[in-house]
Amino acid sequence: MLSELITHNCEVETPRGPAMSLIIQRYIPNPLLIHKRKFDIRVYGMLVGHYGNLRGYFYEEGYLRTSSKEFALADFKNKYMHLTNDAIQ
Repeated sequence: MLSELITHNCEVETPRGPAMSLIIQRYIPNPLLIHKRKFDIRVYGMLVGHYGNLRGYFYEEGYLRTSSKEFALADFKNKYMHLTNDAIQ
């Protein structure tokens, strides 16, 4: 099923040793579109815990990327309509 959650655990190496990271993603079969194209908005933030205190940082600038082709769920194998990566080969 396309809407199943996909999770992935991985270990990330940091200057202070290994840390665990968790990625959770879900394919959305009826996404929001801009001019009939899928898009993503990239913004960056970071939460830091230090001596029991939690502090958040947010980078004020972000960007929006769109897919190369118009979206149609019927053509699931066309990576140019489902992905917004500029490095698709």
